[in-house]
Formats: sequence, C-alpha cells, structure tokens
Amino acid sequence: MMRLGRRLQKKDVMTNGKRICECGAVYSRTESVVSAREINNFKCAICDATMESWDTDRVPTYRLIIGPLRRPDQG
Repeated sequence: MMRLGRRLQKKDVMTNGKRICECGAVYSRTESVVSAREINNFKCAICDATMESWDTDRVPTYRLIIGPLRRPDQG
C-alpha cells in the first residue's frame, strides 16, 4: 500500500459542492482555509444577487457551471 508523504492537516481541507442562485444559475463551490481572515462576499454573475458573505479564514471560490434557462428580466 502506498503511503502519503505527509498527513492532511486541517488547513488543507477543502469542501466541494454546488449552489444554485435564485435566478437559476448553478455554481461549483470550493472552500479552502487561508492564512489571514477575509471579509468579502460573492455575487451572482448573471443577476448580481449576493449568494454568500463571509468574515473568516475559510474562503469559498465559486465557478459558474450553467447559466439560467432564461435571463432574470424575462420572468
């Protein structure tokens, strides 16, 4: 059995998932731990809705996977 060169530490942990905006856009979300606390937020690239705000050292990264089927202003 192959062993890893070092053990994963808490700061190395990343969590993955998907988030869906109210407009229907689907994002991939990854979270990682950074060395300094960060205050920021993420807004949807399609409708500009705030999807998440944070004040922590666990910082999310979003990547658009699929846009909504219709533009938000088309109802």
